Amino acid sequence: IRNQFEVPVLFYVLVIVLYQLHAAGPVAQLLAWLFVASRCVHAFVHTGSNRVPIRRPVFMFGCLVILALCILVVVAVFR
Repeated sequence: IRNQFEVPVLFYVLVIVLYQLHAAGPVAQLLAWLFVASRCVHAFVHTGSNRVPIRRPVFMFGCLVILALCILVVVAVFR
């Protein structure tokens, strides 16, 4: 992912797919809120100090949450 604006698009798609598959349970909701929180922290750091050593781990955490949501989608599809 080359751009920080690509990740939220994946998030929107995954959330809609989970909702359509009736798989938006507590785990999916927790992951969704964790992603939103990571984006808020990322935006705060980006507009504040803009220190990459702080911003990069927050961005990567959001990407890991997206990966977990992808796994939930795959599990829901094959269930």
